[in-house]
Amino acid sequence: MTLEDIKNEFESITLKHKQIKTFDFGEKYDASNASNGNYQYPLAFLEIPYLINYELPINKFKTLQFALNILIKPEPDKVSDDHQAISDCEVIGEAIITRIMLEVSDFKFDSVSGLSLREFSDDNCSGFRFDFQIRIAKNYCNKESYDLDFNS
Repeated sequence: MTLEDIKNEFESITLKHKQIKTFDFGEKYDASNASNGNYQYPLAFLEIPYLINYELPINKFKTLQFALNILIKPEPDKVSDDHQAISDCEVIGEAIITRIMLEVSDFKFDSVSGLSLREFSDDNCSGFRFDFQIRIAKNYCNKESYDLDFNS
């Protein structure tokens, strides 16, 4: 499974959630850099880069770490609206994570942690950031696959 495959799984399942209006991904959430035009909220932003750990001793698995932000744009400068947005985004994110766990068999979650976000970025969004560690099979895990990529 490639990084593109993982992003596509997250995108597909996230956009099936009835409340999510926009999915995007990149290094830094910035509404002015929206790759798909204007953002509509609630939105999901897959935050990369991916941190990959190749387990030692060399075996058939590796772990990836990355984050998914679920964001809502509440009324400016209203702490109560921010707090409700954080709660709403946590619920949306938990539903998405559960659906991914049930539907995707090509990787397994090792851990999930969350962080509340308030007045996040220049767009002043609030929401929840889910940090994942997932375990997937390595692309090359046996001598036969290595031999195909190298000259004698």
